[in-house]
Amino acid sequence: MRLKWAVVVVALCVVVTVAAVAYAAGKASDVPEVIRAQRFELVDEEGTVHAALGLGRRVEAGAGGDGLLGGRPVLEMYDPDGRTRVQLFAGRRGPGLDLLHKTGWKPGVAVRVDKGIEEGDGHGNLVLTYEGDGTRAGVHVNEGGARLELRDHDGRTVWSRP
Repeated sequence: MRLKWAVVVVALCVVVTVAAVAYAAGKASDVPEVIRAQRFELVDEEGTVHAALGLGRRVEAGAGGDGLLGGRPVLEMYDPDGRTRVQLFAGRRGPGLDLLHKTGWKPGVAVRVDKGIEEGDGHGNLVLTYEGDGTRAGVHVNEGGARLELRDHDGRTVWSRP
């Protein structure tokens, strides 16, 4: 009788082990090679969106944007009030990173590669703004070297080197 129960227990263990291995193998093969979507959102337990990866909205120049992110990949992070505060993107003029003012659409710090904020004057730009009213300080790099620049509230250059 004991031998009969031992065989039943061993057989049951083998069945459970085979089922577990088959389940695990099935799960690994269920992983898709490609996931396609137009937008991914990172949300908390209440459903509040804190970050999103998607295509930029088409915002025309003069209407709160320069129209350069429309249809381009953008990673955005939002503050507790839902305003965009960080953007990492591959824009029409090249890649960039914006740390945005509380208004959520003008950069306080902007980093650009290739043609940048400054009328495409270089291959790399790091600019600082105040409340999004234009460049106040900048480092611009191009084939000829680097330039540092400070501007007043009217956008006039007050100091630059070289």
